[in-house]
Amino acid sequence: KKEALVKKDMRDLETFNEKNKYWELFYSDFNDNNLWSHSFLALLVIRSSLSSLIIAVLYNHPFFQAISLVILDEAIILLMIIQKPFVTLQAKLRQYYFEIITLLVHLCALILSLLDKEKTSSETLKKTLCTGILYLNTLLISGGLGFMFIEIYDLIREKMKTKESEAKAIQTKSSQSIAVQAGGEENSNTQTT
Repeated sequence: KKEALVKKDMRDLETFNEKNKYWELFYSDFNDNNLWSHSFLALLVIRSSLSSLIIAVLYNHPFFQAISLVILDEAIILLMIIQKPFVTLQAKLRQYYFEIITLLVHLCALILSLLDKEKTSSETLKKTLCTGILYLNTLLISGGLGFMFIEIYDLIREKMKTKESEAKAIQTKSSQSIAVQAGGEENSNTQTT
């Protein structure tokens, strides 16, 4: 009885995947372990909205803005470590890459806001932190492009494998039909002699 339920669930999953194959982008990388994994994409969207809200509302209070963003980033990273919402290693690495860079940018902004409170702070340190933020943003953009190229490469490689296997299947099928035809001709030749 349990096996029948598992088979039914698998058929339902296959049906769902077939019906929603164009929406697979939104759910294929996530585990089906628990509610947190199911809703992780929604949590990322909420986090992005909260980040924008924090930046807009706390515009005149850079220290509170930076500390709020750092806490939000740390919460997401902690949730990723505890809940492990991703299926593939590539998806995990991609998300950790983006989250860690975002955290580092916000930490630099936090340090800059602390230095602004001090009147004796070093201009060299401020310039170094600002340069670090620029480099981190460059890494964020180039990393996004790099991950995109990896996805494109994987997709092309998968399509090529599919075409190769289809070509082999057609070749095998035609070889079998030729063998059957040749076997049929040999039988008719032996019967006529």
